[in-house]
Amino acid sequence: MTHNRAAAVQLHLDDPFSDPIANADASDRRPARPADWPGDGPIDLELHDRPHASSALEWWYLNAQLEIAGGRRLGIFAAFFRQATGRNGKGQVEYAHSIAWALSDPQRKRYLPVCAVDAAAVAFGLRKIESGAGMADQRITRALQEVLRRGRAPLPTRMLEGHATVAADRLDLAFGANRLSKRPSGEYELHLHDETSGISCDLVLAPQKPAVRHGNDGVIHGVSDELMFYYFIPRNRVTGEVVADGARSEVERGLGWYDHEFGYVPGADSPSPRPEPSRVLRAGRGEGGATSWSWAGVQLDNGVDVTVYTITRGASGDVLDHWARVLPPADPRWSADCGGRCSARGATASGRCSLASDRT
Repeated sequence: MTHNRAAAVQLHLDDPFSDPIANADASDRRPARPADWPGDGPIDLELHDRPHASSALEWWYLNAQLEIAGGRRLGIFAAFFRQATGRNGKGQVEYAHSIAWALSDPQRKRYLPVCAVDAAAVAFGLRKIESGAGMADQRITRALQEVLRRGRAPLPTRMLEGHATVAADRLDLAFGANRLSKRPSGEYELHLHDETSGISCDLVLAPQKPAVRHGNDGVIHGVSDELMFYYFIPRNRVTGEVVADGARSEVERGLGWYDHEFGYVPGADSPSPRPEPSRVLRAGRGEGGATSWSWAGVQLDNGVDVTVYTITRGASGDVLDHWARVLPPADPRWSADCGGRCSARGATASGRCSLASDRT
């Protein structure tokens, strides 16, 4: 729970098949954590916006709803990924990098996505396939191998232009022509550019609320049997410019969201690119497997922010995590209350959420 405990009310949607983390007594609910994870109290963003040495998989995610000239509305999201692939001969961790971003233009009914990876990601993908992690359809696996062996990614995924760089002592990610960095003021700078479509943006996100922990005091299940730390800033004022259709437009009004996740494998010498299933996830669940993550974030006009996510096993449908957060406005005259229950395997779900104000 974050330092604004009274303002941010958390709802855990109970899963009857949940693991010991969710079912333990309050005194035992916090799992062991790497030394470079946040401790109690407010999250130090100057420290934790940076990359984490203990992390096998780490990503930074932003989205923004923008209004430009003429009342035209656009949506933009971007996700920067760093994945540990192994260690070199000197014992240093090596990484692969990828980025996914898109511009959504509902007025003109367009969605323009970009996904790009570096050469290390291509090599890592080939190693995984050759070690038996291919598709169920062997024809698809062979086709992927053929493309990856040429040092390319299968379309529509592109190769990053230039090298990906990640600063260790600050938030400064440069993945080809795309960059995410942080100003001394605490504002986030996002630059995206796609040479093919001519779309680009230069945006600044200024936090309007403090960072909030998701899941179990910040801890959630990851995509490959690891545990991850997850915090977010649900409301950011967005300014800047967007280039689309050959025209540069200033953002007249914008609202953004910022997420940061970083994970490790319990009991492993993390970062580990191929973790063994953790004891935590195997308890009472049988076989592991690929996971599916469904996420939604809502920013209401009255200043309330809501986010909910569910992580499930792709093959079995078992629910690993099911959490929601309701964040009232940064106005002390508002209060929030939320509670509810949800059961897995088709059982009925119920819940409630209320907001009240003492405004006259």
